[in-house]
Amino acid sequence: NIPKKMIDFIKTLKGENKFSIALSNYGGVSGQTIANLQKLIKKQNFSFVGGFALHTPENTPILITKGHANENAPNENELNEFNLFIESINEFFNIYNSNGTFTRIKNYYGKGKYVPAFPRASSKFYSKFFDSNFKVSKEKCIGCKICIDICAYKAISFDELPSFDESKCYKCWACYN
Repeated sequence: NIPKKMIDFIKTLKGENKFSIALSNYGGVSGQTIANLQKLIKKQNFSFVGGFALHTPENTPILITKGHANENAPNENELNEFNLFIESINEFFNIYNSNGTFTRIKNYYGKGKYVPAFPRASSKFYSKFFDSNFKVSKEKCIGCKICIDICAYKAISFDELPSFDESKCYKCWACYN
């Protein structure tokens, strides 16, 4: 899924038919991030050239601790797919620059994994990994309040320990340390 901050940023852009390319990375499954980025970008009057989702190691702490780290991603085939995508982008611009013709290139979603997008905070898929509320360890929290400063959604307040406003939290894990 596309982070809210990215959606808000894209909505500030005015494409005026400029070209755009969407790149995404994913740890488990790629979802519909590229397709959703394409829709969002087109609404801002960009000409969508193509998109690629690259499989990368998982960065969500709870999934890593559950053994879903994908430490060897991307593999050789995934890197080859990415290189083909980059070659097709280069080819697109070479053709466009030589004759001004616009032909949309193929989207690459990586390993053929393409599933519906869903908000992490409420997804049935993620519910088996996430508690409904974050829990902060009294033994591990040193009270530095870095989590408050780093939270882009202003979802954290601090009393004795950090507490999370679930209505604002997007479970991006920026606060995790």
